[in-house]
Amino acid sequence: MAAPDFAVLDATELPALEPFGLLESLPATVVADAQRWREHLVEVETGLPPDAGPGVSPRAGYDSATTSLAQRQRAKAAELGVALRTVEYKRARYLAQGGRPPCARGRGLALAGGHRGHGKTPACAGTASTL
Repeated sequence: MAAPDFAVLDATELPALEPFGLLESLPATVVADAQRWREHLVEVETGLPPDAGPGVSPRAGYDSATTSLAQRQRAKAAELGVALRTVEYKRARYLAQGGRPPCARGRGLALAGGHRGHGKTPACAGTASTL
């Protein structure tokens, strides 16, 4: 690879890897919080919680056939007593990770391709599903 005429031919992009063992390295409260957010975000996205059985109807304010995404996000923010921006941020992170669980706020953890921030780098809560 040090040769001046070295070139990579026909390379394909490597797949992104999940941070193996991350769930086990996080405190149980962080994992539980991430799982709770995942359930809320699935309801915002689909109108139903992830464990809804067949024939279950969406709760008032979450029916995707009659409410917009913005309305469902506002309903979720009101339900949880958080700012709308918090729901929007969590949803954006959830979707950026391919619909994997929402991120938990980790301490000094970085995702592949990410960076260590000021002690509040988002850390994906894995696939305890599941963030």
